[in-house]
Amino acid sequence: MCTSTPLRHMKNFMKNYPETEVKVREATSNDLWGPSSSLM
Repeated sequence: MCTSTPLRHMKNFMKNYPETEVKVREATSNDLWGPSSSLM
Protein backbone atom coordinates (compact mmCIF):
# COMPACT_ATOMS: atom_id res chain seq x y z
CA MET A 1 0.00 0.00 0.00
CA CYS A 2 1.25 3.45 -0.85
CA THR A 3 1.74 5.82 2.08
CA SER A 4 0.62 8.89 0.14
CA THR A 5 -3.09 8.14 0.63
CA PRO A 6 -3.10 8.31 4.46
CA LEU A 7 -0.83 11.35 4.33
CA ARG A 8 -3.13 13.03 1.84
CA HIS A 9 -6.15 12.35 4.06
CA MET A 10 -4.31 13.80 7.05
CA LYS A 11 -3.29 16.89 5.07
CA ASN A 12 -6.86 17.39 3.83
CA PHE A 13 -8.09 17.21 7.42
CA MET A 14 -5.38 19.47 8.86
CA LYS A 15 -5.81 22.13 6.17
CA ASN A 16 -9.61 21.90 6.46
CA TYR A 17 -10.14 21.67 2.69
CA PRO A 18 -13.77 21.79 1.55
CA GLU A 19 -15.22 18.52 0.22
CA THR A 20 -15.10 19.73 -3.38
CA GLU A 21 -11.40 20.54 -3.17
CA VAL A 22 -10.66 17.17 -1.56
CA LYS A 23 -12.36 15.42 -4.48
CA VAL A 24 -10.40 17.48 -7.03
CA ARG A 25 -7.15 16.71 -5.21
CA GLU A 26 -7.96 12.98 -5.25
CA ALA A 27 -8.94 13.02 -8.93
CA THR A 28 -5.77 14.85 -9.97
CA SER A 29 -3.30 13.02 -7.72
CA ASN A 30 -0.24 11.24 -9.08
CA ASP A 31 -1.33 7.84 -7.80
CA LEU A 32 -0.48 5.01 -10.18
CA TRP A 33 -4.00 3.54 -10.11
CA GLY A 34 -5.80 6.77 -10.97
CA PRO A 35 -9.12 8.01 -9.65
CA SER A 36 -12.06 5.69 -9.11
CA SER A 37 -14.95 5.73 -11.54
CA SER A 38 -17.31 6.83 -8.76
CA LEU A 39 -15.07 9.83 -8.06
CA MET A 40 -15.06 10.82 -11.70
